[in-house]
Amino acid sequence: MPPALSSAALSQSIEETMWSISRSMLGTVRESLKDRRLSPPQFWILRMVEANDSISTGEVSQNLCVRSPTATGLLDHLVARGYVERRVAPADRRKVLLALTPRGTALLRSVEADLRSAWGRTLSAVPSPRRQEMLRTLRELARYLGATGTRPMDPPAARPSTARRPGRVAPGVAA
Repeated sequence: MPPALSSAALSQSIEETMWSISRSMLGTVRESLKDRRLSPPQFWILRMVEANDSISTGEVSQNLCVRSPTATGLLDHLVARGYVERRVAPADRRKVLLALTPRGTALLRSVEADLRSAWGRTLSAVPSPRRQEMLRTLRELARYLGATGTRPMDPPAARPSTARRPGRVAPGVAA
């Protein structure tokens, strides 16, 4: 058995492992999106719009931590391809809200199925009892990190927020 790591070394090792997992997962997402000519930020926008039927371009921009013109350009592409539509807010005609189209919903379901299949193939090499243990550990870590999404791939806008931080919806904003 290897010697126990110091607290600092253990924290660093956990951080490095999480970054490695994150890069690997993003690579899987990119691969799934490549043939669909969709970028990861556009995918996240679709997820945000699906989770928030009254989200605005400004809220998308805030949740992606990008400037408004960048979010607008990403949305223009999604609108032009028929995945998202812009609607005037009934309560305030000056505000434009985003809505997912049936085509956008179908695209999301297709990407999600591809991702689950890819991750399922990766995890199939891990014995079931070990997968159960991994799941418990990851859920516990998510709780420590304050992750509150109810679905595995909820975007930041779909999560309740108690503090105004980049990537989170401000308090009082319907999520």
